[in-house]
Amino acid sequence: MDAVSYRIDQHDRIVSINEAWRAFAAANGGLAPADAVVGRLLWDNIAGTTVRQVYRSLLTRVRSGRGIRFPFRCDAPG
Repeated sequence: MDAVSYRIDQHDRIVSINEAWRAFAAANGGLAPADAVVGRLLWDNIAGTTVRQVYRSLLTRVRSGRGIRFPFRCDAPG
């Protein structure tokens, strides 16, 4: 499977998702059309205070002009 990716704006709203994102959502029983996340806050889709804080720290670093590489597993229940 291709890399799942999305883009956010300066207000942390998801502005686009790629085809791999759509395919992953469909293959894992997404309850709404995948594009339903577009326009929503990134934080609506990240569970847990600690995980949100990690992402906020990463975004602060990126927005300050420092790049990061952040590979991670994105497993589905199945």
